[in-house]
Amino acid sequence: MSDRNAPLIHVARILIASLFILGGVNKVMHYQDVLTTMTDANLPVPGIVLPLVIALEFIGGSIVALGLRRHGLVALSLAAFTAATNLLLHDFWSLDGTARQVELSLFFKNVVVIGALLHVAALDT
Repeated sequence: MSDRNAPLIHVARILIASLFILGGVNKVMHYQDVLTTMTDANLPVPGIVLPLVIALEFIGGSIVALGLRRHGLVALSLAAFTAATNLLLHDFWSLDGTARQVELSLFFKNVVVIGALLHVAALDT
C-alpha cells in the first residue's frame, strides 16, 4: 500500500466495519426481536448464539475499523459470519413476490460486504 492511499484505505475499513458495529448495537437495542427472528429461523441455541454474534459484530467491527493488529483475520471471520447469515437468514430462493425481492437484495448486499472484507484481509499483510 502506498502512503498516499493509506487515508482512503482507513476510511474504507471504517465504513465497512460500521455495518457490523451498528449491527451489534442494533441487536442489543432490539434483543428480544432478534432472538425471536433467530428462533423462528430454527437456528440452534439462539440464546447462546445471539450474545456471541453481538460480540463478534461489535468487537470484530471495532478491530477492523481501527486497523488493529491481525484485523485481516478478523475481517475473514466477519466474512464467514456474513456468508453464514446469507445462507441461514436470507433464503430468497424459498420466497415469492416482494419478500423474495427484499431478501435477494439483502443477499447480494452481503455478497458485496464479503468481497469488501476479503479485500481488507488481503491488504493486511
